[in-house]
Amino acid sequence: MSSADSQDRPDPEYVQRNPPSPSRKRKEKDGYVADFYPGFVRRLAVRRAGQEVVVYEQAPDDPFILPAGSDKPWDTSEIVVQGGPSARDVRLVVHDPHQEIDSIVIRLRGRSPRLAGGGEDEEIEVLDGTVLCPPMCPPIIPVGGGG
Repeated sequence: MSSADSQDRPDPEYVQRNPPSPSRKRKEKDGYVADFYPGFVRRLAVRRAGQEVVVYEQAPDDPFILPAGSDKPWDTSEIVVQGGPSARDVRLVVHDPHQEIDSIVIRLRGRSPRLAGGGEDEEIEVLDGTVLCPPMCPPIIPVGGGG
C-alpha cells in the first residue's frame, strides 16, 4: 500500500491507539489567552502596532483526531480570546457546516487611552485548514520506535 493510500484509509490501529483529540484547547502567549475547538483552528494570531503574537499554530505532524465514525469536524465552533495589553474579552461562535471558511479576521477598535492598553487597534486572525485524522493520519510507529 502506498503512503497516499494510507492517507485515504487510515490504519484502524492508529485510531484505536490514539483516542479522539480533546474538544477544547487553551493556549497562552504574551498575555493573550485563547480557548477554542481545535477541529476548526489551525492558527490563531493577534496583531497590534505592527507586531504579531501567534498564540497557537497546529504542528503539521499533530493532526486533530476526529471521534470514531466522524469524517469532519463539528459544524459549530466557539473561539474565545482574552487578555493582552487591552484586556480584551472576545467570544465568537462560528457555524460552518460545509467547511467553507478559510480565515476570519476580527478588527478591534482601540480603547480609550484611559483604559488598560490605551488606544491601539488590534486584529485577531483565525485560520482554518486544520490537519484532520482521518484522512491525514500519520503512520503508526511500532512500540519500541520502529526500524
